[in-house]
This record gives sequence, C-alpha cells and structure tokens, in this order.
Amino acid sequence: MKRSFLLLASILLTGCGGGGPSTGSLEGKVTLKGQPVTGSKVSLISSGSGAGAILDIGADGSFKSTDPLPVGTYKVALVPAPPEPMAPGTKATKAAPSLIPDKYQKVDTSGFSAEVKAGKNSTSFDIP
Repeated sequence: MKRSFLLLASILLTGCGGGGPSTGSLEGKVTLKGQPVTGSKVSLISSGSGAGAILDIGADGSFKSTDPLPVGTYKVALVPAPPEPMAPGTKATKAAPSLIPDKYQKVDTSGFSAEVKAGKNSTSFDIP
C-alpha cells in the first residue's frame, strides 16, 4: 500500500514542473527613410534581466530570431556589422561608413524597443 502511494505521488509530482520561463520569437524589418537597411545587426537587451541577442539583418532589411527569447521588453540598437576578417598579408582598407546614425547604434539613445510575448512576434524599426 505504501509503495503504491509513493508511486502515485511521484507520477503526480512529475507533471508539476512548470517547464521554465516563457519564450517567444521576434522577426521584422529595419528601414532607413523607408529603404531596407542591410549589412547591419539588431541588438536586443532585456530591460528586466539584461539578457541579450544579436540578430542579423538580411539583404531585404528583414531579421528573425533563431533562438527562443525570454518573454519581456527589450531595448533595441541597430549596429553595423563588423568588417570581414582580412586574409594574412592583405593591406587593410578603410571600412565604409555606416548609414545608421550614431543615435540608433546605442540601446540607451535609439528610442526603439520590442515586446516579446510567448509565441511569434513581429515588429519593425524605421530610422527617419
């Protein structure tokens, strides 16, 4: 009898785990004066936990998270992609200037934010 009770209790308690924090995904588009931004990244920093993610911006200005993001509000910055590594012995060239104004390259000054809720989320960022 005692063994049956312990077995039943362990089965019931196994289903009470909660499964960890809720997550979602984020996708969208980045434009500058209505034109797609390319060669850059979306930087996300959670306002609550400080967790972050870096999302690549595609040739059409679109971005999409590939890993689940914890639910919450994120500060957003739009940053130029780092230059490609150079082959040994190649002379360094000056990187092309970023079209993204400095203001939008920092989470504290961009004025952009994103809300991630459980499931799929979509947003867009237009630099005036």
